[in-house]
Amino acid sequence: MFSCYRTTMHSLARLQLIGPAALFAATLAADSFAYALVWDPSSSLLWYLNLEVFSIFRASRALLGGLFAAPFAQVLIIGLPLITLAGIGLVWKRNLMIALSSNLSFVYAMLLLCAWHNRQSIGNVTSTSLAWVHVPSGSTLGLFATLLLVSFFSFAASHVLYIRAARRRA
Repeated sequence: MFSCYRTTMHSLARLQLIGPAALFAATLAADSFAYALVWDPSSSLLWYLNLEVFSIFRASRALLGGLFAAPFAQVLIIGLPLITLAGIGLVWKRNLMIALSSNLSFVYAMLLLCAWHNRQSIGNVTSTSLAWVHVPSGSTLGLFATLLLVSFFSFAASHVLYIRAARRRA
């Protein structure tokens, strides 16, 4: 029974790393495709990826543009610190650093949704109580659902590990 518990704990610990890694990869891909348009502005594939698949990152890119207007700002400000924090926690065997990284990745996924919704709803409000609610569709919905689910499972795994650790000590 103890080995089953240990295996579950080890898989939950690995699950914590998936959220930050997925957000780092998606942020890097989104910024890479956006900046690849500079080199090939006539590429229909790059335009499709930038406007359809990774559209949820355009809104957060616009938010960060006022703070830090450099190429790959989302990767440098958000993605890289999240994955670095998780990596350092893994190397130094600090569960708190890994948990913090997984929790912040979930917060960033929610920020992406809020930024996307804010950008989509500008100019569409008809009254205070009857505002249109935009829901991502197509590839945007797929990417957002994947990022949100992966970061949520990472978030939940970190909480389960800390609750189990607290129960063992009590």
